Amino acid sequence: MGSAGWNVGAYCKLSVNGRDYAWSVRGLNFVVYDPESKLVIDSVSFDTSLTTMKVTRNGATTESLLRAYEKKMCF
Repeated sequence: MGSAGWNVGAYCKLSVNGRDYAWSVRGLNFVVYDPESKLVIDSVSFDTSLTTMKVTRNGATTESLLRAYEKKMCF
């Protein structure tokens, strides 16, 4: 894990099992991890410095993560 402010490049790294899931953009970067399934469920970033907050999320990535989670959790 690591992060740096806007003045040095708006860097963020949130790794799970060696893979970085962060959007690495300015603002708050979140990675949602389920310890029971040991899977990442979502990754999203909120740029709170704008007057209208920008949300960064890839719908296809979120859908793929959720499908992997559902597949593992449904017996």
